[in-house]
Amino acid sequence: MRVLCQRCHREAHFLASDLLAHGAPAGHDFEDIRFRCSACDSRKTRAHPVDLDATPAGFIIVQRLAKRS
Repeated sequence: MRVLCQRCHREAHFLASDLLAHGAPAGHDFEDIRFRCSACDSRKTRAHPVDLDATPAGFIIVQRLAKRS
């Protein structure tokens, strides 16, 4: 999943399996999940699935979600 902050344009990538494991709403699209930007604290974000094989970059950093305690 690619998440883009619409305010500061920070980009982050997450594993879809992590989002499901951390309580993504059942029956909803991944695009419905709300994120908060860690750089500017904005909630105006867009999320959409990405095919990593089609990514032109040499490598990509994937953020892992912290486990809830």
